[in-house]
Amino acid sequence: MGAHMNKFKLVIMLLVAVLFGTHIFADTLTIYNQTNDTVYCAPYKKARLGSQAAKLQSTIVTIASQTAGNIERPDSGFFERISTNRRLYCTRSSDVLKASLNHDEASNLMYIPIGTTDGSTFYITINESGVLVGSTVFQRKIINPIAEKGKDWYKTIMTATAYTWLKVRGYSTKYSPFAKESAHIRLLPGGVFRQGQEEKEFIAKRFVTTKKAIEKLLRERLQDHEVPVVALCCTGGGMRAATGTLGSLRGAEKIGLLDAVSYMATLSGSTWALTAWVHSMLPISELAKRLLIRFHDNVGEMRKTVESTPRFVDLIAKKIISKEDFTPFIDFYGVYLSNKFLRNVTPLLAGVDQVGLHEQKVALEQYPDRYPFPIYTSIIDNTSLVLKQYAWMEYTPYEVITNYGRGAVPAWALGRKFSNGLSTNNVFPLTTGFMMGIWGSAMSMSLKDAFKQSGFTLMPDEQLPEFAYNRLFGASYPNFLVNLPESPLGERSDLTVADGGYSCNMPIPPLLHKDRHIDMLVLFSYQCNQESDVALFRQVEEIAGSMGVTFPAIDYRRASTDICTAFYPREGVNAPVVIIIPLVNYPAYSTTFNPVKEMPLGHYMNTLNFSYTPQQAQMLAGLTERIVMDSKHTFEEALRYVVNKKRKKI
Repeated sequence: MGAHMNKFKLVIMLLVAVLFGTHIFADTLTIYNQTNDTVYCAPYKKARLGSQAAKLQSTIVTIASQTAGNIERPDSGFFERISTNRRLYCTRSSDVLKASLNHDEASNLMYIPIGTTDGSTFYITINESGVLVGSTVFQRKIINPIAEKGKDWYKTIMTATAYTWLKVRGYSTKYSPFAKESAHIRLLPGGVFRQGQEEKEFIAKRFVTTKKAIEKLLRERLQDHEVPVVALCCTGGGMRAATGTLGSLRGAEKIGLLDAVSYMATLSGSTWALTAWVHSMLPISELAKRLLIRFHDNVGEMRKTVESTPRFVDLIAKKIISKEDFTPFIDFYGVYLSNKFLRNVTPLLAGVDQVGLHEQKVALEQYPDRYPFPIYTSIIDNTSLVLKQYAWMEYTPYEVITNYGRGAVPAWALGRKFSNGLSTNNVFPLTTGFMMGIWGSAMSMSLKDAFKQSGFTLMPDEQLPEFAYNRLFGASYPNFLVNLPESPLGERSDLTVADGGYSCNMPIPPLLHKDRHIDMLVLFSYQCNQESDVALFRQVEEIAGSMGVTFPAIDYRRASTDICTAFYPREGVNAPVVIIIPLVNYPAYSTTFNPVKEMPLGHYMNTLNFSYTPQQAQMLAGLTERIVMDSKHTFEEALRYVVNKKRKKI
């Protein structure tokens, strides 16, 4: 009777284990490494439901190529669900696995669920991008073959449809104008930024213009080594930032400052204005004249966007035959932004939603005397916990760069798949509209970002549930750094990116690279809120410090209330002069127009509003233009300070 009872208990316990995904005792797992690389594996237990953070349960096992290794499955406790909290993390890097992984670190690693119901035999292979993939016996022998067969049929049908569509539309079905070119990654060893050759060549050409402009402003001749390197830096803020940027640039043009600028970094809404300017190949005054009168035509722009539906389908068809992923919302948003900012202002009248960022090289090559070096920005998702802040992406007409990821890719090759620093396919270059959608993707806010923006702290970031990190309208493209052991991003197949404002609303990091030698920083804030500006300027100062750049002491009250304030470094300190220009009420311009009163929800300068009447646009652009023009003396004094400082060094 006792023996029968013991058997009955054992059967019941096993049934419970199967039904509830629990495990009563640990057992030995066998992992087959079917890749050509050594793989490091270790079992982890998730700290809690909703978070990816995990703790190491036993030793790390090294599995050589084409061999098998054994690991003890950790005991999870009788009533815990296996599929949610026991995982086998695998990586090619020996130093990645450690005693505990935070949410971001764990999110970047490949894992295999190792609950009892997942069996005890597992396989590690690589996908077409060279990224590690794990599977169970059931997945390998049943699920994967069925899924692959269905995927093959789907791809065949979609590719044939896309090919036919493009043929009917009269497009060449070649994958890319760069189809015969292989793209190579430019490495940044140690994460130290180095200028690319094309950037150096452009800056050398631009130097002729900047030197003449500064000499004219200072009314004296300069030696080459005395010429300051000036950079403009503009915040985001949707249409308010785009309109304000147009006005600021127009004012800088009128006082002769614009020609003195070598670099211009932008974020979110200010990227839209800079994009339109460079693509248009027009003087900024002419571009502003064309754009400011049509920002009210939201209905017309939506109509144009709908009329662009065939071209939108063209984009999707190209991505399908190029085997690219597409994000419908960002793609469509990009078409809308293209129509809003590029239609009828660029030489490419027939297809503004087809133009690529790399095509801005034409404007830079033809008019180095007109344009500073343009830098657009976004942040890389899932890097905030590792770095205590998000990592940045820099986009230029020549390269897309991630200092954190330790690599740069040609702008025309962004969107291709890579392995070990070399492109593995040929695809159509990503469109400028798509990039504008990413740069200005304020709607992709995660719950975590919402907490940060509001100042509300529910719990530490690493304890937030998994859904708090999800971006409803996030965008991504293939990771060009995949499989590069030098890169912390080498394990990812894709990079998820978003509006840089989620990190810092001032795109300052690209201008703090020592290799760019910036002597004078002009920071334009279009936040139109004193409290927000004070917090922003503090954050900018902190970022500078983290990058080894000593900022001058900033009076935050003056910086956020005066129309223009210059801050100088202490004697003997090698640091840039920082000039701050906030968006504030300026009675000298108008006694009736107060931008602060137009900021609340429902008013036209609110970030969520995309429609400005010609009068509203002219009023805002006129304000930022006048502020810059009335600050001419401040700019001249700062330039003279830098020139004298450079003379003393020699």
